[in-house]
Amino acid sequence: MRSAAVSRTAAVIVVIVVLLAATAGVYAVFLTGGNPTQTTSSTTVGNAVPNPNVFIEENTIQPGPGGLDPALTWDYSDMFFLNVYENLVHWNGSDPTTFVPWLASSWTIAPNASQVVFHLRQGITFQDGTPFNATAVKFSYDRAILINHEDGPEFLLSADFTMAIRGGPEYSSANTIHVTNTTEVQKYLAAGGVKVLDTYTVEFNFKHPYPEAATLGTFAWESGGSIVSPSYVIANCPGTTLTPGVTPGFECAFMQNHMMGTGPFMLQSYTPSSQIVFARYPNYWGTPSHTGPAKLSQYIVKYVPSVSTSELDLLSG
Repeated sequence: MRSAAVSRTAAVIVVIVVLLAATAGVYAVFLTGGNPTQTTSSTTVGNAVPNPNVFIEENTIQPGPGGLDPALTWDYSDMFFLNVYENLVHWNGSDPTTFVPWLASSWTIAPNASQVVFHLRQGITFQDGTPFNATAVKFSYDRAILINHEDGPEFLLSADFTMAIRGGPEYSSANTIHVTNTTEVQKYLAAGGVKVLDTYTVEFNFKHPYPEAATLGTFAWESGGSIVSPSYVIANCPGTTLTPGVTPGFECAFMQNHMMGTGPFMLQSYTPSSQIVFARYPNYWGTPSHTGPAKLSQYIVKYVPSVSTSELDLLSG
């Protein structure tokens, strides 16, 4: 049983690294305004590129069953989360064992690896104008765990074989899927897995020690680790007295088609099976290596039925 848990943990780390490698390059291009790797067979050298600040991608893979909600899905949808949502930390380039601050400016890991405290950047706003702070971090992580979607990313946060935010393993293994179990919700919240220490300091407590690289890797992963705007979710999703904006055991349909984060792009429109359009967020705070908004004005993903369709579109210009 122990070896199976270890194997699954290793698989999780591999998936994280592969997903990051697949998406990080595109993210960097959008922020810095570099030249994306594209083949443009219909344009000759010297011709002006129409809409040079718009990046259009054709893709055969659409968001998974959880749509655009990072609390529900951990599949290919991650590539979309990167545009709108951000995490506390990111991997340091291609090294899966070191990390750079992102929404967090620094962190401290307890000597026994059972706790990590994040100090957050100040002056960052969500795309709805509300402030990013420790309350938003707690809300986002509690939300993913309490929804407890059976195919969601909460296993990275609350399973015994992962970093196991305190109270999470007990909640996720109880009768909490497709049912609001108030007793278990109260137990989870009382366990103090995620604590707001002050406006810009948040503390995570784990059920058991977990390797530092694996712990920070979980915080760096888009699914589950994406920070959402509490005000936006609460305004658009049903909740309970204990958990405004969150109905434990159930997903919010609205958030499967809408997004509200701190990232460089805002969701402009989403037509399932057709396309998704992201528009530049003018008040974006920047990144550790880039100040201010993204260089691109739009990022558009169009869904096509096959690779051959995409090839024909490319050849036809």
